[in-house]
Amino acid sequence: MEVGREVTKFQPGDEVYTFLNPISGGACAEYAVVAESDAAIKPKNITHAEAAAVPIAGLTALQSLRDLGQIQAGNKVLINGASGGVGTFSVQVAKAMNAEVTGVCSAKNIEFIKSLGADFVLDYAEIDFTQQTAKYDIILDAVGTRTFAECEKVLQPEGVYISTLPSFENLAPMLTSWFLSGKKAKFILANANPSDLEALRELIESDKVEPIVDRTYSLAEVAAAHAYSETGRAIGKIAIVIE
Repeated sequence: MEVGREVTKFQPGDEVYTFLNPISGGACAEYAVVAESDAAIKPKNITHAEAAAVPIAGLTALQSLRDLGQIQAGNKVLINGASGGVGTFSVQVAKAMNAEVTGVCSAKNIEFIKSLGADFVLDYAEIDFTQQTAKYDIILDAVGTRTFAECEKVLQPEGVYISTLPSFENLAPMLTSWFLSGKKAKFILANANPSDLEALRELIESDKVEPIVDRTYSLAEVAAAHAYSETGRAIGKIAIVIE
């Protein structure tokens, strides 16, 4: 790593991690310029490929649960899409915060999600969590497949529904619940907050959170990486490795 003349937080050669804002295009590149304020020291106990898998999904999980959900120890949290990139981080972050976690995924991933610490795991093909009697303090829809209207009846009176994908169906409840008490509907858009990257580093270095990398691809295989991602079958994240 090289640094600009006015950079004081890092030194040449430091191993850092961050993400390039996807709204402005993102990147898959051998070299990239990032603002000092958007980066943090890479966790020392993981590889560069694993570190690359952390920021977007890890920050989405952390900022959803802690900031939007105001998670507390003992909260009942449901993660829809628990085996995906955001989902695998969310299960672990919620458990690190001493919540009771229910993961929703396919049957083939149930044991894996249990291994990440989930207290309960539901097979979405067999059980519709919105039709069960259990109620949750936080529902994080990490795959954007369930609406607030569907989830509202299984939220606690002051529960929070959080989606990673904006949708027309959720727009009205997100706007109205902002001003009203009771159940809330919220949308998460992660930002590269360096203090949050530091918080993730601490969780990873203390072995409370582990980045899950399903597959790695070379820079020349970016199209194949995107094609695999679009299948929706990836467990955890996909990383691009530059030799």
